Amino acid sequence: MNEFNEYVHEALSVAGDIVIKSMMGGYLVYFNGKLVGDICGSELFLKRTPTSDKLLKDSELRQDQNFVNLNSGGLSPILIL
Repeated sequence: MNEFNEYVHEALSVAGDIVIKSMMGGYLVYFNGKLVGDICGSELFLKRTPTSDKLLKDSELRQDQNFVNLNSGGLSPILIL
């Protein structure tokens, strides 16, 4: 696991069980056994759901059709969750 993966794991673990699994050149992120996103390089992409949209509606995070992106440029995932 690389440094960014360790950072994501440590930051999100305060909310529950986090497992990061290697998959096809990237990593999948599971929270309490459910897939919640993936890591590509130094970016965390969270799966968009009605709940994540509600929680992140006022954020300045880059968003695309299916994922919300938290890049490592000073944004801490723990502050969002």
